[in-house]
Amino acid sequence: MCKYTSGNVYEGQWKDDKMEGQGVCKFSSGNVYEGRWKDNKREGQGVYKFADGHVYEGQFKDDKIEGQGVCKFSNGDVY
Repeated sequence: MCKYTSGNVYEGQWKDDKMEGQGVCKFSSGNVYEGRWKDNKREGQGVYKFADGHVYEGQFKDDKIEGQGVCKFSNGDVY
């Protein structure tokens, strides 16, 4: 486990002192990402849970939502 001064906490796999492979990051904002990492960035399949209750399940590339995915909003809407 790694705790950052920002308040973020990462638990998962590492390679060459970088987040790489499967891992979970709990952000100080209350958001949580669980999924694949590459070179300290979200990459591949993952689940991002926003503090407000929204949940995105799908693809990430270069630390951004990109590709196929589903977003479920806290009010029940699904995109």
